[in-house]
Amino acid sequence: MTNFPDLCFVSEDDNGINGYIMGSKSGEFIRIGPWVVTGGMKTARSLLNTVISSVPNQVLRVGVLETNRDATSLLESNGFRQISFSWRMSTRPQEDWSCSKRLFAICSPARG
Repeated sequence: MTNFPDLCFVSEDDNGINGYIMGSKSGEFIRIGPWVVTGGMKTARSLLNTVISSVPNQVLRVGVLETNRDATSLLESNGFRQISFSWRMSTRPQEDWSCSKRLFAICSPARG
């Protein structure tokens, strides 16, 4: 938030913060993430649209977990497409993996 305050957006309702999204400039594109939402799809859509409208004509990249179908669907409906993927690695069996449905995007594979 300190490095790129113009690309940090917070959503609030009567109960407090219900989502946030951050972006950072990285060479020729804007990296979106982290993007965390507890306020549902309306909040997720609003946060994403705010970022998109704040950086017109910029290439945007998002590290999204494929297990979050809401995130992938929302991104695809806004013209995003998959260009690469990351490996998930663990010492536990895959059926033990869990992922918060509130996490719409990570910052980067190195930082989560």
